[in-house]
Amino acid sequence: MALAGCGGTTTKTVTATASGTTAASATTTTTTSATTPAGTTTTGTGAAPLATRSGSIDNEAITLSIVSLKRSGSTVQLTFSLSTKESDRAQVADAFDDGLFEKINSPGATSISGGDSLDGIYLIDSTNRKKYLVGRDSNNACLCDSDLGNGFVGSGAPLLLSATFGAPPVNSVDVFVPHYGTFAGVPIS
Repeated sequence: MALAGCGGTTTKTVTATASGTTAASATTTTTTSATTPAGTTTTGTGAAPLATRSGSIDNEAITLSIVSLKRSGSTVQLTFSLSTKESDRAQVADAFDDGLFEKINSPGATSISGGDSLDGIYLIDSTNRKKYLVGRDSNNACLCDSDLGNGFVGSGAPLLLSATFGAPPVNSVDVFVPHYGTFAGVPIS
């Protein structure tokens, strides 16, 4: 499985409150530094989220909760939810995209296929000093939710999103989510 980013760009405002810095070395091709926003809660009990952080997307207050990080053979799947108590809707669009356009190698695909995706999220195995990018299939398509220009968070049920990565050889990793920072020590089940 190739580990590279997929994505596209559109302009949406995405912010989170920051109060500290966590540096994490990662070796696939780069060293990574990430800012850790305040207000992270980490739990490992029952149906409770593994980690939760408040921020904003599209100028709306949005809570991101890591629901699961599950190993299945040589991959792990990250599932997280976005929710709001506000009555307005927020468009996800490129909030979690790496901003790079990737050529998709399938009939009918364009060089900008797969935009507005989750490919800006990555895992950090600090024990082995490796960074795990969202995986890609044999056509170079992101193994993640994409076309998030059509993804909206509203006051109803949370919006669930997921991305698949190569499986690190450890029991927990740091999860970096653009604009929400690094969630440290998220357990892999």
